[in-house]
Amino acid sequence: MKYIEEDIKMYIAEKEYIDTAIIPLVPYAIDDDQEMILTSFQQELMTLYSHQLEQRLKGRLFLFPVYTYLNNSLIENEIDRINQLIDEVKKQPFNEVFLLTFDKQWRKHGTSLKGELVWLPAIKNGNLQSNEVREVIQSQIIDIEELIKESWS
Repeated sequence: MKYIEEDIKMYIAEKEYIDTAIIPLVPYAIDDDQEMILTSFQQELMTLYSHQLEQRLKGRLFLFPVYTYLNNSLIENEIDRINQLIDEVKKQPFNEVFLLTFDKQWRKHGTSLKGELVWLPAIKNGNLQSNEVREVIQSQIIDIEELIKESWS
């Protein structure tokens, strides 16, 4: 389920069965042209990943809107905000909260977060329609799906 009206109505009716939340973490840039290109590609890629996961695990997983932050901001400053968000999410109640990101800065702060950080090595650029890129994406989605399913047992 996604954060859209139709899915929200369904979620409210079926809350007890949807116990896992995914919150994508995606930086954006506005001060450097090359960084803008890179972060916009990461946004597209994260949308692809998160929507495919939501489709594969429909009925158990809720996909929240992307949490965005400036790519040059200190991650330490974002931790409290994200943890407050996770506290609110867990009140719904979601037993599991996964934070998906390509941003390697988060790796050293994973233990400070109240959700489980899933860092993915990013494809830097490319055609999202190419077979090679699609195969890499599909392989990583299967790995993330297995990780999420393990948390359910």
